Amino acid sequence: MAGDQGWSALWSPVHAGRASLPGISEPFVLLDDWNSGATAQLFSEPHAIITAHSADEVAPALDRVRQSTREGAYAAGYLTYDAARGLGHSVPRPPGNTGTASRSPMLWFGLFGAPQPVRLPSVGLPPVPTGGYLHRPGHRARDDRGRLTALMGHLRAGLCDEVQLVVEAMLDGLGNDPRLIYESLRSVRKADWGGMVSTGGVGFASFSSELLFAQQGGEIWTKTFVDTLGRAARLDDDMAQRQDLARSGRSARARPVAASILAELQRVSGNDTSAPRSRLTLVTRPTAHELSSVVSIRSETGRDGIGLLRAMFPSQSTVGLPKLSAMEVIAATEPNARGAFGGSMGFIAPDGRAAFNVLTQTLEYDAGRSSLLMKIGANCGPTSTLNELLRAFRAQARFLEACAHLGL
Repeated sequence: MAGDQGWSALWSPVHAGRASLPGISEPFVLLDDWNSGATAQLFSEPHAIITAHSADEVAPALDRVRQSTREGAYAAGYLTYDAARGLGHSVPRPPGNTGTASRSPMLWFGLFGAPQPVRLPSVGLPPVPTGGYLHRPGHRARDDRGRLTALMGHLRAGLCDEVQLVVEAMLDGLGNDPRLIYESLRSVRKADWGGMVSTGGVGFASFSSELLFAQQGGEIWTKTFVDTLGRAARLDDDMAQRQDLARSGRSARARPVAASILAELQRVSGNDTSAPRSRLTLVTRPTAHELSSVVSIRSETGRDGIGLLRAMFPSQSTVGLPKLSAMEVIAATEPNARGAFGGSMGFIAPDGRAAFNVLTQTLEYDAGRSSLLMKIGANCGPTSTLNELLRAFRAQARFLEACAHLGL
């Protein structure tokens, strides 16, 4: 099972490559796995681009992506969370749109030749910029209390067991080149399924360690976030927190998450004769300990990457349990479209390999603005408190402490 690896599990080891990323005004997709060291995979100079700007355009766009890969192209790009409405999920659109506007399409895929290896800077190079400030413009504490109260009403009514609450924050003061910010922070976050997408002046940097699915040689696997704890300053305390997190793998939350993942993977694989292989993995990163569920199974359906994307998107980890019920609660209680957060970026190769991450810990950028947009999620259950959720928001953004004050 390749769950301990990221994008590098789907590529042969490489040691050479171009020395820099394209300009931020050029379209490209970077797939970056910290496990592979300083080498990432870069898709650049697309010969065609496929986009969708509304839910009605999503399914036809994916059909064009599928046909193009069958004709020999590599497809790489992303879907926003809101593209789920175009994949057969009968979820209403959010009631308003009062958040930060985006020029990014709902779906964007470039059609490329084979990717090039690209050498990214080693640890500490370039130096992590400082002087940034992560804040929530116009934020009022009573807004958080009101949203939590609304969510609790749905949870206590039994509409779902868990929903992810999302807030929006702005990152200012770090300059106007998101490539340099990404290159600086990749050694702080050490993400397995990270990277960047530029659609030409607009895009995002992803520091994700979650996998919606990967497929290679008839094997499907996924890696889903279960829980996290921030690192402690003292070594003894830090080790104790890691042990506490390991024990939480047997907690009331971990069990339904794992069961739901197992059921979904068995459904999409069509494999009724063998059980999925499942285990918990605990990874210590520079700012947090992370517990994830890794599941794999042999596919019997012959579903290609587009088929798996349609069947599994979006990830339950950014939605809640049960998934469709939680999506309905999100649509009823969140004031804005989620955008990239909760969406997915990845690639499909002509030989059938495919992988798509889960877009969390994502910084969205627009070359026409000086701020970066970050959306942060925290799981909300029937007994959650506002203080617990605020601590979870801060933990998700803690990797930015190297460059910014967290005014959350």
